[in-house]
Amino acid sequence: MGLDGVELVMAVEETFGISISDADAGSLVTPGMLIDCVAGKLKLADQAVCQSQRAFYLLRRAFMAEFGLMRQQVTLDTPLCTVFPLGDIVAVWIRIKEKVQARSWPSLSRPTWMQAGLWCLFWLGLAGGAAGWFLVTWSGLAWMVTWPVASIIGVVVGTLLYAFAWRLTRSFQVCLPSRLCRVRDLVMYAESSERVEWSREGIARRMKVIIIEQLGIKEAQYREDAHFIKDLGMG
Repeated sequence: MGLDGVELVMAVEETFGISISDADAGSLVTPGMLIDCVAGKLKLADQAVCQSQRAFYLLRRAFMAEFGLMRQQVTLDTPLCTVFPLGDIVAVWIRIKEKVQARSWPSLSRPTWMQAGLWCLFWLGLAGGAAGWFLVTWSGLAWMVTWPVASIIGVVVGTLLYAFAWRLTRSFQVCLPSRLCRVRDLVMYAESSERVEWSREGIARRMKVIIIEQLGIKEAQYREDAHFIKDLGMG
Protein backbone atom coordinates (compact mmCIF):
# COMPACT_ATOMS: atom_id res chain seq x y z
CA MET A 1 0.00 0.00 0.00
CA GLY A 2 1.36 3.38 -1.02
CA LEU A 3 1.49 6.56 1.00
CA ASP A 4 -1.94 7.69 -0.28
CA GLY A 5 -3.44 4.42 0.91
CA VAL A 6 -1.85 4.67 4.34
CA GLU A 7 -3.08 8.24 4.82
CA LEU A 8 -6.57 7.26 3.64
CA VAL A 9 -6.78 4.38 6.12
CA MET A 10 -5.53 6.62 8.92
CA ALA A 11 -8.19 9.24 8.08
CA VAL A 12 -10.91 6.56 8.08
CA GLU A 13 -9.71 5.12 11.40
CA GLU A 14 -9.67 8.57 13.00
CA THR A 15 -13.11 9.51 11.66
CA PHE A 16 -14.91 6.35 12.71
CA GLY A 17 -12.79 5.48 15.75
CA ILE A 18 -11.94 2.01 14.49
CA SER A 19 -8.79 0.04 13.62
CA ILE A 20 -8.15 -1.51 10.21
CA SER A 21 -5.35 -4.08 10.03
CA ASP A 22 -2.75 -3.99 7.26
CA ALA A 23 -4.05 -7.31 5.96
CA ASP A 24 -7.61 -5.96 5.71
CA ALA A 25 -6.46 -2.67 4.20
CA GLY A 26 -4.54 -4.47 1.45
CA SER A 27 -7.66 -6.32 0.32
CA LEU A 28 -9.92 -3.25 0.20
CA VAL A 29 -9.55 -2.14 -3.41
CA THR A 30 -12.76 -0.13 -3.89
CA PRO A 31 -14.63 2.49 -1.80
CA GLY A 32 -17.56 0.07 -1.53
CA MET A 33 -15.36 -2.60 0.05
CA LEU A 34 -13.93 -0.01 2.47
CA ILE A 35 -17.45 1.11 3.39
CA ASP A 36 -18.52 -2.48 4.06
CA CYS A 37 -15.42 -3.03 6.20
CA VAL A 38 -16.22 0.01 8.33
CA ALA A 39 -19.88 -0.98 8.54
CA GLY A 40 -18.85 -4.38 9.86
CA LYS A 41 -16.92 -2.75 12.70
CA LEU A 42 -19.65 -0.31 13.72
CA LYS A 43 -23.09 -0.71 15.23
CA LEU A 44 -25.56 -0.11 12.40
CA ALA A 45 -29.07 1.25 12.76
CA ASP A 46 -32.00 -0.45 11.07
CA GLN A 47 -32.85 2.81 9.32
CA ALA A 48 -31.07 6.00 8.38
CA VAL A 49 -30.43 8.24 11.36
CA CYS A 50 -28.78 11.60 11.82
CA GLN A 51 -25.46 10.78 13.45
CA SER A 52 -24.56 14.45 13.90
CA GLN A 53 -27.74 15.15 15.81
CA ARG A 54 -27.28 12.18 18.11
CA ALA A 55 -23.65 13.11 18.66
CA PHE A 56 -24.66 16.65 19.63
CA TYR A 57 -27.21 15.30 22.11
CA LEU A 58 -24.48 13.18 23.71
CA LEU A 59 -22.22 16.23 24.01
CA ARG A 60 -24.99 18.37 25.44
CA ARG A 61 -25.85 15.79 28.09
CA ALA A 62 -22.16 15.47 28.97
CA PHE A 63 -21.77 19.25 29.33
CA MET A 64 -24.95 19.52 31.40
CA ALA A 65 -23.79 16.75 33.74
CA GLU A 66 -20.20 18.02 34.03
CA PHE A 67 -20.78 21.77 34.28
CA GLY A 68 -24.33 21.97 35.67
CA LEU A 69 -25.57 23.83 32.59
CA MET A 70 -29.17 24.16 31.45
CA ARG A 71 -30.24 22.60 28.16
CA GLN A 72 -30.70 25.99 26.47
CA GLN A 73 -27.17 27.00 27.43
CA VAL A 74 -25.61 24.35 25.19
CA THR A 75 -26.10 24.89 21.47
CA LEU A 76 -23.99 24.10 18.43
CA ASP A 77 -22.69 27.68 18.47
CA THR A 78 -21.84 27.81 22.18
CA PRO A 79 -18.15 28.86 22.48
CA LEU A 80 -16.12 26.12 24.16
CA CYS A 81 -14.04 28.72 25.98
CA THR A 82 -17.16 29.74 27.94
CA VAL A 83 -17.87 26.13 28.91
CA PHE A 84 -14.53 24.68 29.94
CA PRO A 85 -12.84 25.93 33.12
CA LEU A 86 -9.57 27.82 33.07
CA GLY A 87 -8.08 25.53 35.71
CA ASP A 88 -7.79 21.75 35.46
CA ILE A 89 -9.03 21.35 31.90
CA VAL A 90 -7.09 18.11 31.41
CA ALA A 91 -9.18 16.08 33.84
CA VAL A 92 -12.41 17.65 32.55
CA TRP A 93 -11.42 16.94 28.94
CA ILE A 94 -10.97 13.26 29.78
CA ARG A 95 -14.26 13.07 31.67
CA ILE A 96 -16.19 14.58 28.76
CA LYS A 97 -14.67 11.98 26.43
CA GLU A 98 -15.65 9.20 28.85
CA LYS A 99 -19.20 10.52 29.22
CA VAL A 100 -19.60 10.68 25.45
CA GLN A 101 -17.83 7.31 25.09
CA ALA A 102 -15.97 8.63 22.06
CA ARG A 103 -13.41 6.36 20.46
CA SER A 104 -11.79 9.27 18.62
CA TRP A 105 -11.04 12.44 20.59
CA PRO A 106 -8.74 15.42 19.91
CA SER A 107 -5.71 16.11 22.07
CA LEU A 108 -5.28 19.35 23.96
CA SER A 109 -2.72 21.86 22.71
CA ARG A 110 0.23 23.64 24.20
CA PRO A 111 -0.05 27.39 24.89
CA THR A 112 0.44 29.56 21.81
CA TRP A 113 3.67 31.04 23.17
CA MET A 114 5.09 27.56 23.69
CA GLN A 115 4.18 26.43 20.17
CA ALA A 116 5.92 29.55 18.85
CA GLY A 117 8.96 28.70 20.96
CA LEU A 118 9.10 25.19 19.52
CA TRP A 119 9.17 26.56 15.99
CA CYS A 120 11.86 29.00 17.06
CA LEU A 121 14.01 26.01 18.03
CA PHE A 122 13.59 24.56 14.57
CA TRP A 123 14.57 27.80 12.86
CA LEU A 124 17.43 28.17 15.33
CA GLY A 125 18.84 24.86 14.16
CA LEU A 126 18.46 25.91 10.54
CA ALA A 127 20.15 29.23 11.27
CA GLY A 128 22.94 27.35 13.01
CA GLY A 129 23.59 25.37 9.85
CA ALA A 130 23.74 28.60 7.82
CA ALA A 131 26.03 30.23 10.37
CA GLY A 132 28.33 27.22 10.29
CA TRP A 133 28.60 27.42 6.52
CA PHE A 134 29.38 31.14 6.59
CA LEU A 135 32.01 30.52 9.28
CA VAL A 136 33.66 27.79 7.23
CA THR A 137 33.55 30.00 4.12
CA TRP A 138 35.05 32.93 6.00
CA SER A 139 37.89 30.73 7.26
CA GLY A 140 38.69 29.56 3.72
CA LEU A 141 37.54 25.97 4.29
CA ALA A 142 34.42 26.11 2.13
CA TRP A 143 35.52 22.91 0.39
CA MET A 144 34.80 21.02 3.63
CA VAL A 145 31.11 21.95 3.98
CA THR A 146 29.06 22.97 0.95
CA TRP A 147 25.86 25.03 1.27
CA PRO A 148 23.55 22.03 0.55
CA VAL A 149 25.31 19.99 3.22
CA ALA A 150 25.04 22.85 5.71
CA SER A 151 21.34 23.21 4.91
CA ILE A 152 20.73 19.52 5.49
CA ILE A 153 22.63 19.64 8.78
CA GLY A 154 20.57 22.67 9.84
CA VAL A 155 17.28 20.95 9.00
CA VAL A 156 18.30 17.78 10.85
CA VAL A 157 19.44 19.71 13.94
CA GLY A 158 16.32 21.88 13.90
CA THR A 159 14.07 18.85 13.55
CA LEU A 160 15.81 17.02 16.40
CA LEU A 161 15.55 20.08 18.65
CA TYR A 162 11.86 20.44 17.79
CA ALA A 163 11.11 16.75 18.35
CA PHE A 164 12.96 16.70 21.68
CA ALA A 165 11.20 19.85 22.92
CA TRP A 166 7.83 18.54 21.66
CA ARG A 167 8.21 15.36 23.70
CA LEU A 168 9.55 17.25 26.71
CA THR A 169 6.53 19.62 26.78
CA ARG A 170 3.76 17.03 26.53
CA SER A 171 2.66 17.80 30.07
CA PHE A 172 1.92 21.37 28.99
CA GLN A 173 -0.93 20.32 26.69
CA VAL A 174 -3.56 22.15 28.71
CA CYS A 175 -5.26 24.43 26.16
CA LEU A 176 -8.16 23.95 23.78
CA PRO A 177 -6.90 23.50 20.20
CA SER A 178 -7.40 26.62 18.09
CA ARG A 179 -9.47 24.63 15.59
CA LEU A 180 -12.04 23.84 18.30
CA CYS A 181 -13.95 27.06 18.90
CA ARG A 182 -17.56 25.97 19.32
CA VAL A 183 -19.51 22.91 20.41
CA ARG A 184 -20.18 22.02 16.76
CA ASP A 185 -16.43 21.46 16.30
CA LEU A 186 -16.58 18.51 18.70
CA VAL A 187 -19.58 16.83 17.05
CA MET A 188 -17.47 14.94 14.50
CA TYR A 189 -15.49 13.36 17.37
CA ALA A 190 -18.63 12.50 19.34
CA GLU A 191 -19.91 10.67 16.26
CA SER A 192 -17.31 7.97 16.99
CA SER A 193 -19.17 7.10 20.20
CA GLU A 194 -20.40 3.56 20.73
CA ARG A 195 -23.76 5.16 21.54
CA VAL A 196 -24.16 6.65 18.08
CA GLU A 197 -25.64 4.24 15.58
CA TRP A 198 -24.49 4.46 11.99
CA SER A 199 -26.33 3.43 8.85
CA ARG A 200 -24.50 2.22 5.78
CA GLU A 201 -25.82 5.28 3.96
CA GLY A 202 -24.31 7.55 6.59
CA ILE A 203 -20.97 5.76 6.39
CA ALA A 204 -21.03 5.97 2.59
CA ARG A 205 -21.68 9.73 2.64
CA ARG A 206 -18.86 10.39 5.08
CA MET A 207 -16.53 8.00 3.22
CA LYS A 208 -17.12 9.82 -0.05
CA VAL A 209 -15.98 13.10 1.50
CA ILE A 210 -12.89 11.47 3.04
CA ILE A 211 -11.81 9.76 -0.20
CA ILE A 212 -12.30 12.88 -2.34
CA GLU A 213 -10.31 14.98 0.12
CA GLN A 214 -7.52 12.45 0.66
CA LEU A 215 -7.01 11.52 -2.99
CA GLY A 216 -7.70 14.98 -4.42
CA ILE A 217 -10.14 13.68 -7.04
CA LYS A 218 -13.23 15.26 -8.53
CA GLU A 219 -16.65 14.24 -7.28
CA ALA A 220 -17.56 12.98 -10.76
CA GLN A 221 -14.74 10.43 -10.56
CA TYR A 222 -16.05 8.84 -7.38
CA ARG A 223 -17.94 5.56 -7.56
CA GLU A 224 -18.26 2.89 -4.92
CA ASP A 225 -17.08 0.26 -7.42
CA ALA A 226 -14.13 2.33 -8.66
CA HIS A 227 -10.69 0.74 -8.19
CA PHE A 228 -8.52 2.85 -5.88
CA ILE A 229 -5.39 2.45 -8.03
CA LYS A 230 -6.69 1.90 -11.56
CA ASP A 231 -9.60 4.37 -11.49
CA LEU A 232 -8.84 6.85 -8.69
CA GLY A 233 -5.07 7.05 -9.12
CA MET A 234 -4.16 6.17 -5.52
CA GLY A 235 -0.40 5.89 -5.13
